[in-house]
Amino acid sequence: ILRPARQGWAEAMRDPALAEVVGAKYAQMRGHFAVLARRAQAAGKLPADADPESVGAVLFGTIPGYALQRVLSDGPDKKSYLDGVRALIE
Repeated sequence: ILRPARQGWAEAMRDPALAEVVGAKYAQMRGHFAVLARRAQAAGKLPADADPESVGAVLFGTIPGYALQRVLSDGPDKKSYLDGVRALIE
């Protein structure tokens, strides 16, 4: 999945039509993270005054960071990365 994602990012930088499709898909994915933030708020695990959209954007931002680490340094493995994310959001 990382190779197609990298190719999509590169192509979206030069193709406005693709950039629109990728942008819409990314907005949808950020929305899923905002839902997780709202659930965390409801469970008392995230401050009530936190903006779920902002938290969702930050959480979504971890995906490209993970992809770059995998490509550039062959790590971390999926389990280790998810363990770190869980530690941060719990």
